[in-house]
Amino acid sequence: MSKRNKMKRLLVTLVSLCLFFAVWQFISTGRAEELMQSDSGIPDAVSSMSDGTFCRLTVVANASSIEDRTEFAYEVAQKCRENSFRTIRFSTDRGGLPSDLEITVYLRRSDIGSKEPVMRMRMERVPGGYKLSVDGADIGEI
Repeated sequence: MSKRNKMKRLLVTLVSLCLFFAVWQFISTGRAEELMQSDSGIPDAVSSMSDGTFCRLTVVANASSIEDRTEFAYEVAQKCRENSFRTIRFSTDRGGLPSDLEITVYLRRSDIGSKEPVMRMRMERVPGGYKLSVDGADIGEI
């Protein structure tokens, strides 16, 4: 009877260790963070290219769809103005924010390069702020 209990305890310990190492491997490879980010609904810039005062930005929505494109555009524009993207920060030490931003939006990071963008935005500096347009249509100033 004692030998049977020792075997059960050893088996439970081995299974627990295997599960622990599997979870540790999942977390250490960054897949856990990617999985949590993929449907968070918080837009994030994943790529940028600057040429003087012009900047091209690639943004992922981290969502399955964009319900209100205008509201989403204002949210991304606000993140640009506040320089509050999680992954990318604008260098503002030489002249502040870019005067023109061209923003390509994808739903998920995995869509980049394999699918068409869901929307294209443009922010142009005007006196007192930025003029915002989505897919070529002006939607206002911020």
